[in-house]
Amino acid sequence: MKDKRWTLEGKLALVTGGTKGIGKGIAEELVMHGARVIITSRSIEEEMQGNDDIIYYRSDASVKADRSALVGFVADKFNRLDILINNVGTNIRKPTVSYTDTELDFLLQTNLISSFSLTRDLYLYLKKAEEASVVNISSVGGLKHLRTGSVYGRRQK
Repeated sequence: MKDKRWTLEGKLALVTGGTKGIGKGIAEELVMHGARVIITSRSIEEEMQGNDDIIYYRSDASVKADRSALVGFVADKFNRLDILINNVGTNIRKPTVSYTDTELDFLLQTNLISSFSLTRDLYLYLKKAEEASVVNISSVGGLKHLRTGSVYGRRQK
């Protein structure tokens, strides 16, 4: 049932990492308020069938070619975007000296570069919206009660 207190009717949203957790909840709320939502994830199951308001698109935000293909999909199929939710994120918890360059690159590509790149590369399509919104859900690293990897500057015990 769509919530009538406010509406996103006619809006197109993109939610990265939208098949589970916070991203899934955000996507469900956007649909409930009337938006059509593109949901991305590294693992889109074949049996995932969206209604007309949900479009599943397999894309790994840590991979530049996947991000480029996603931007191409938005450009070719819709030529506009109203809402971008950069939700994808990951973490590797270990002491600083234990990180490999590959792990560091993966973390930065997933958690930082993907949000920046998608926002920059989708800018032209967001600009076409009357009132576009970009939401970056960054990291749990700022929460004091959670221990996270040293990439985020948290002291390891």
